[in-house]
Amino acid sequence: MHWGGTSWRLVNTPQVRFEDPVPPEPSAGLGRVFVLGSGEVRAYGVNGFNHGEVDPGPVDEPIRLRWNGSKWVDQEPAPGGCALRTPVGQDDKGLFLNGNWYLTDDGRCLKIKCHRLPLSTGAGRGSHQSLWLAEIHRIPGTDEWLGAGQVEVNQSGKPFDAPVVVCLKRGG
Repeated sequence: MHWGGTSWRLVNTPQVRFEDPVPPEPSAGLGRVFVLGSGEVRAYGVNGFNHGEVDPGPVDEPIRLRWNGSKWVDQEPAPGGCALRTPVGQDDKGLFLNGNWYLTDDGRCLKIKCHRLPLSTGAGRGSHQSLWLAEIHRIPGTDEWLGAGQVEVNQSGKPFDAPVVVCLKRGG
């Protein structure tokens, strides 16, 4: 839908469908919309299905659309490590992406560094840790951001997930 200032009007999106054989209970939907500093509008979603009924089945397909001013069109893939990432938040210069990446409005893909969990949590020195934020928000009046999500700790022995709240300080 598109808001015209007084009412919503239907605007078609490109059709997203699995090729035959179509997996069980297919569903496609958009979950997030972002307006970039340049005024460009992007929408993100997934073309998925009920994974419990087919083995192995196809993989879920990301949906990435861009509003060109009159219709939704497929979005060009982001560069590098940002290509398959989806936004979890935005600031006035770009998008925070899942997996700890940042895509600037001018198309640069940057990895955000993060600290490892302390050994006292049960995370081993050689563990593989992945930070997955569900939301990220700016603390009003500051250059600090808070993110909430989880850290996946993959290791031999006792792998685990841990809930986390992280702080990102943005300078300049």
